[in-house]
Amino acid sequence: RAHLTSPTLLLCRSGHPIGGHELSAKMAPPSWAFEYSPSVADGGGTWATAGASALAILTVAAAVCWAVLHAAIVKFNRRKGANDPTVQLYSGGRSSPLRLTAASFYALCRDFSRLGAILLISFVCEHYPIFPHASKQQDMDLFWFLTAALFLGAALTMRNSKTTDLLHREQTEEWKGWMQYMFLLYHYLSAAKVYNAIRVMITCYVWLTGYGNFSFFYMKGDFGSVRVLQMLWRLNFLVLLLMLVQGNTYILYYICPLHTFYFLVTYVCMRVGKGMNRTKWAIRVKVFVCAVLIFLVWDTNLGLFDLLFAWVGKEPVMGGVAGTEYEWYFRTSLDHYSTILGMVFALNYPVSNAFFAQAGRMAPARKYAVLGFGCLCALGILGYWLLEYYSLGKLDYNATNAYMAPVALLSYVFLRNAFPEFRARHSYLLHDIGKTTLETYLLQHHIWLTSNAKTLLVLVPGMPKVNLLVTSCMYVQFAQECHRVTMSLRGMFLPDGNVYACVRNLILLAILFASVLGIGEVLAAAQLTRAWLLTIVFFLGVVIAVCALTFLDALRRGMGPRAVPEFVFFLPCFAVLGAFLIALLSVWGPSVDRPIVDGSTCVDAVQTGAWVYRRQLNTIDCLGANGVDQDHRLVQGWMALEQQTASCETLAWQWRSERGA
Repeated sequence: RAHLTSPTLLLCRSGHPIGGHELSAKMAPPSWAFEYSPSVADGGGTWATAGASALAILTVAAAVCWAVLHAAIVKFNRRKGANDPTVQLYSGGRSSPLRLTAASFYALCRDFSRLGAILLISFVCEHYPIFPHASKQQDMDLFWFLTAALFLGAALTMRNSKTTDLLHREQTEEWKGWMQYMFLLYHYLSAAKVYNAIRVMITCYVWLTGYGNFSFFYMKGDFGSVRVLQMLWRLNFLVLLLMLVQGNTYILYYICPLHTFYFLVTYVCMRVGKGMNRTKWAIRVKVFVCAVLIFLVWDTNLGLFDLLFAWVGKEPVMGGVAGTEYEWYFRTSLDHYSTILGMVFALNYPVSNAFFAQAGRMAPARKYAVLGFGCLCALGILGYWLLEYYSLGKLDYNATNAYMAPVALLSYVFLRNAFPEFRARHSYLLHDIGKTTLETYLLQHHIWLTSNAKTLLVLVPGMPKVNLLVTSCMYVQFAQECHRVTMSLRGMFLPDGNVYACVRNLILLAILFASVLGIGEVLAAAQLTRAWLLTIVFFLGVVIAVCALTFLDALRRGMGPRAVPEFVFFLPCFAVLGAFLIALLSVWGPSVDRPIVDGSTCVDAVQTGAWVYRRQLNTIDCLGANGVDQDHRLVQGWMALEQQTASCETLAWQWRSERGA
């Protein structure tokens, strides 16, 4: 399928292929085809990616500055009889804009050191685990047990909502919460039997992107650059750091580019001719024109998709075996109407909300009769969808998802909001999960799961359910902290209403990251031993911290005149601690200078076999009924190869753990 001239030919309708080309199984696998091998992801012979080294330098510098400032502020406040500075400077709410003051610099170092530590932990979990990664095992019994436990917990954590409006903010967060929970269980327990349900949930997320952003632009009318930058920061800041640290591609974390793209679609639709947004018909014409453009790009063979997205490349990359362009086409085509439908719902929200409000004011008997009949109709439509579409196989269902998944979505919206009593309550547990969906999605690839979500992180070997509990607690805590830090840093770097400050801060941040990334590239190219690499990283971090604190001392703002210079007395402590950590880490793992590059016969065989099966599966995707039996055999063979690949990943880890193996 990589030989097709246009990815628009790849869409299958009625089980028949539109393109006649096939992939050659003789094409050699790319060097990264073995996605389970840590040594491939971390640079093929280096101890860390350039991004990981760069982030480690910044994290060390931020941690040193944070510790020194904290100790200095505590000492200064004790002299003056002030309160604990952690109470004064730490806030779970929106952060103050970044300024050249001790308090602002303290908050910046605190947040960045925590975020950097979490990302470095994800790198260690991915590439240098304490125990070998485990292969995933399908367990539908555990899947449904944990799902039932979630909804039991949700029932026990019901709270009054602030409003009874249709689909209010607390309810949408609750909605995202239970969908995210099931999405994560689907990945962890390999619950392939509920693939179609998970596909619908992703459709709901994209629909909410159109609904939420259209509502914001319609009500607030804020089309400023700051709003766009803040939204792009929210969607992409953490994923960009993960890409640098793990050495992965953007398309691998496809949810982020997917939501970014459809946010921009919504923004452009509302921004162009914004004076028409409050009219009755002109706004509907704009949305209709947007829908027509989407139809022309994704549902016709005019070559528009190639014209718009050829720049992303057709070469195989990590996360896009058939090329980034095809992978992007596949991901966007599955939900290409969802955002538009969300915008249409938001546009007609006043009418829908008025209907439910008026029905709620009816006499009890009439209210329950009218709304009960509506619920029966919604259940009937949902039942028809389940029988006719949800029951389809994975490939056949994918061809219908963009068109029929909104049926299930709208049925849920009606049933969840039918009665005022339903809208007046929400689950705080699910609401809390829903606020961190982006962070839980991203971190699952490397902390909860590993090998880019192909294997499991093991902290308690031999006890899979206890291991699930332990890793889940760590994973959820890290996700919540990443959410808090991301929002805090956004408040610092992108203050409301100040475009100049936003652009200035982003340029300075880009220069800082480019500088340390250049140092990371040099360290990666040098192929140093682990002890030397850790020593240099720690030394450079301390040097940057000393320079930053010296500059801050020159400003003499927010602290006593003798508070900051005392940081020099803390440096010997950091030197001793750093030496201890380097000595400890230098004996953790293999004693060779660099990790062994996995070029063994076992790994090579799995690489080649997995690549051939991938290409055969891609060719057979569109064969329809005539290829069902062959497709089934290929799927079974691919599953066996996945298990063999996971075994080889474990064996490779053992090789790296033994001297001279």
